Amino acid sequence: MSAVLESPRETTRKNIPWVYLSTFSFFLAGAVFYLSLARLLSPDQLGTVVVVLAVVTLVSAVFSLGLGQGFQHFLSYYLGRREGATLRTLVRSGLLAALVLALAAGATTYLLAPVLSSAFLHDSAYTGLIQSVSLYGALLTAGTLLQSVLLGLQRFVLYSALSVVNNVAIYGFPFLFLRDRVGVDSVIMGWTVGAALGFALYFVAVIRDIWTRPGTPTGPPSLRGAELYRTVLTYSLPLFAASVIATGATYIDRLILATLSNLSSVGVYNYAILVGTGSVIVVAPFATILIPKISEQFGRGDRAAIRGTVRTAISLIVLLYAPIALALAAIGPVLLRYLVGPSFVPAAGPMAVLVIVGAVAIPYSVLSSLAAGVRRTGALVYASLFAIGANAALSFLLVPRLGMIGAAAGNSSMTWGIALVLLLVLRDTGLVEFDRAALARIWVSSAVLGAVVGVPLYLLDDPAWLVPPLLLVGLGVLLVLLRYTRAVSGEVRDFLEEMLPHPLGFVRPVLRWVAPTVAPTTAIGLPSSLAAPAGATEPPVRGGEDPDGSAVRTLPADSDALGPGGRPARAANVRGDAGSASTDPPPLPRAR
Repeated sequence: MSAVLESPRETTRKNIPWVYLSTFSFFLAGAVFYLSLARLLSPDQLGTVVVVLAVVTLVSAVFSLGLGQGFQHFLSYYLGRREGATLRTLVRSGLLAALVLALAAGATTYLLAPVLSSAFLHDSAYTGLIQSVSLYGALLTAGTLLQSVLLGLQRFVLYSALSVVNNVAIYGFPFLFLRDRVGVDSVIMGWTVGAALGFALYFVAVIRDIWTRPGTPTGPPSLRGAELYRTVLTYSLPLFAASVIATGATYIDRLILATLSNLSSVGVYNYAILVGTGSVIVVAPFATILIPKISEQFGRGDRAAIRGTVRTAISLIVLLYAPIALALAAIGPVLLRYLVGPSFVPAAGPMAVLVIVGAVAIPYSVLSSLAAGVRRTGALVYASLFAIGANAALSFLLVPRLGMIGAAAGNSSMTWGIALVLLLVLRDTGLVEFDRAALARIWVSSAVLGAVVGVPLYLLDDPAWLVPPLLLVGLGVLLVLLRYTRAVSGEVRDFLEEMLPHPLGFVRPVLRWVAPTVAPTTAIGLPSSLAAPAGATEPPVRGGEDPDGSAVRTLPADSDALGPGGRPARAANVRGDAGSASTDPPPLPRAR
């Protein structure tokens, strides 16, 4: 049930609101930053800021070597196996890797500044600007790796608190410098000071954790020395390739738009991206905790818990994201006109493309976490290659004809492409579970919400005063449809109730009205066209070798979890109608 995503129950209540706060601070600080820059900088300068940030982010992704997710997975994996000595070794390695890779990223950015300036900004006059951002790139690389160490140790509250400070600092310090001098160089100086503060906080937090972590049971280490590092690096390299490709795919539409159009178009289009990425605030916290949690369950060899996590997470993020995405698409022109001005309203079309496609393809985030958590990292490489290819091809094809709409079509192709590739590659694990009928009901209900809000606004030429009442009416229609189509399962409702902080307790009666009973739900696996042939045995979880050289916690087809000696720990609790069953995962043990 709700324990599927987090255990124990008290930990769920404490962690999720904090992770939400961290995610909200990132998007809110970024939104305030770009909305304020729209009033301080020209569209050309805004485009320059976007392109410079894209360049430094790409360099940081290259020099991370995929070790961020590698440390997340292995720290959580050995936490599940209770190997305290191995945990401490990995944490020390994370500190060293952060420092070394940060120096490499900064030095490379500085030395390649002339090439990067000519390639992406089409003018060598920007060389000094890119050299000045090299220190920020180094601090960004180090801080990101240290964040991953904290996540791998499942210090979600500490990570979230420090991330709030880091986000406010990175997006806030630029305005201290912009008071004295308005320009792109002032923005870069502010980024650098904020990133330095964040790095210092993360470094101190990791040092304190390694020396003060209490009560970590210490089992016999599976690996020592070079063998441990080789295992982490082997796991991380496919993630490195996927990360570099995915980061490039994220920015390639903007870079192509800058090449085939102008920096001013990039500055306007960036606000479509800002709203599109900002809308995922409602689901980003779950992506933050999924890799560590699935990795821990993988370390215990608990198939049922992994399936339950995937099933609940997919239903949850679609329920949270789809209605918000469709509502944003409906009010896009009004939102942009009153937030950044009439000159940015052309970004409403690209924004609608991004959020509508994202509403359908949002389960890709859960599938990505599943692939990383069970060591099927090769799937992420295939998905990222498809994403960058689709984005580049559609952007080159459509930008000359459709401008920003073409760039948005290229960008949105990444989400559905990644979802499709991961679904095809992960189907043989037997761990992909979702309720197809319930998801369809949520998507249809969300589309009705979008129509209730968007059609009157379009017919009446987008009056701002009409937005609040239409949103309230649309919300009411959505809740009624969700209730009478029985789209929300009991386990999703229970988890939502538990994650709500005390000040939002008034929402719980609404949730109970929408899902009044914990009715048996049929959590199905893949669509029939993709499912394994009838009579086929359930495949084991594969993904490499365990650090001790043996097969990775491979579970036989007739067991959900293994007890001592490899015996099944418990039988699957199958429920549902005849001919369609789902596995109810066992409650997870309390963390010590």
